[in-house]
Amino acid sequence: MKICIKIVFTAVCVSLLQWHAFAQKNQQPNIVLIVADDLGYADVAFNKGSIPTPCLNRLAADGIRFNDFHTSGAVCSPTRAGLMTGVYQYRVGVPGVIVARKEHPEHHRALSADAITFPQTLKTRGYRTALFGKWHLGYDTKSNPMHFGFDEFKGYLSGQVDYHSHIDLAGTFDWWNGLQKSKDSGYTTHLITRQTIDFIKANRQQPFCVVISHQAVHNPYQGPEDRAFRQEGISTDEVPRAQQVRTKKATFALMMQELDKSVGQVRQVLKETGLENNTIVIFISDNGGVPAVSSNAPFRGGKGTVFEGGHRVPAVITWPGHIRAGQVSDALVSSLDLMPTILELTHTPYPASWRPDGMSLAPLLLQQKPLPARMLFWNNERAKFQYGVRREHWKLVGTQEGETLLFNLADNTGEQENVAPAHPDIVKALQQAYLSWKEDVNVAQYFKD
Repeated sequence: MKICIKIVFTAVCVSLLQWHAFAQKNQQPNIVLIVADDLGYADVAFNKGSIPTPCLNRLAADGIRFNDFHTSGAVCSPTRAGLMTGVYQYRVGVPGVIVARKEHPEHHRALSADAITFPQTLKTRGYRTALFGKWHLGYDTKSNPMHFGFDEFKGYLSGQVDYHSHIDLAGTFDWWNGLQKSKDSGYTTHLITRQTIDFIKANRQQPFCVVISHQAVHNPYQGPEDRAFRQEGISTDEVPRAQQVRTKKATFALMMQELDKSVGQVRQVLKETGLENNTIVIFISDNGGVPAVSSNAPFRGGKGTVFEGGHRVPAVITWPGHIRAGQVSDALVSSLDLMPTILELTHTPYPASWRPDGMSLAPLLLQQKPLPARMLFWNNERAKFQYGVRREHWKLVGTQEGETLLFNLADNTGEQENVAPAHPDIVKALQQAYLSWKEDVNVAQYFKD
């Protein structure tokens, strides 16, 4: 009899262990996506930046850091459209920056109403979703993030606001709670952080996805103890010279430090709530930095350009117990890859009608498997340097005048030495690939004049 009981007990224990292993394997991880604004490649200390970023350094040490991570555009709105949908921004109606001033022709653009976003898709799996901070994908009520899969939205619709008064470039108060304006007070970085922490605590018992869309380190350059300078009804850009209490670079450093603290505070609440090991944390910038205050070293160009400094950005992904800590990847990776990656890691079926331009990074993250060969494309139609193409270490840049520049990034990281004359076959192949891509995503529909 004792032997029978022992056998049954052992069988039950084995079954429970197997069930626990199955549950662990199939548990839905939380998603925390942190997006910095105008943060250059070398603005973070883990990329040899001069500003101390201890919390970001710890994040990088705890997961995988990417040396060759790119955003799909070199300015805010297009990149965010690609990030949310996993497809090039031209497919979803956002070719360029959506402008705050109503008289500007680009004010009325918005993310296509039929665009499929990763928060929408995660909701089919029972996720609670939130966006705190910057949207910049449409000003109209029908373009509010609440209509694109977010259960909660607290933040601003425009590209930037006064960090204290929350007034945008057009002189309009721009802080929202869902579909209504809200007089939430606080320094933007602190406010976004506080709202995120409250959301995590409130949703600790269910799977959640939160997009922490920081304004930092975008202008206007204001520290947490500075005062507001924008007033409603007054259209203005920079902090008036009379109100500048330090250099822009010094203020930028303060803003960077507050961003770094925010990352640490969010990770701390994940630890305190016992969610750290079941939460995927992703940190990226939306594009390269502004060279006057930021550092994109060792790359050429910055925000708004098709050179590497315009779209190669700092990026880290962590998931304790799943993604091996201390990794550094040289894989060619895009922000377009985040949606397919998130869906695969959360066991969320792809929407039937969705055809991503990105690819899932899950094999790389979990098994260190190399990614398939690929090309990435950038377009800045009205700029002198009009487009860029990456294939492995080759980078092609084309101008409005029809000139082509070819750079071998393996030994010319700064894109200074044009080797196009020595490699006509590579130039031709990349040109043809660009033209095919341009037709496929229908860039011409936005630039007919």
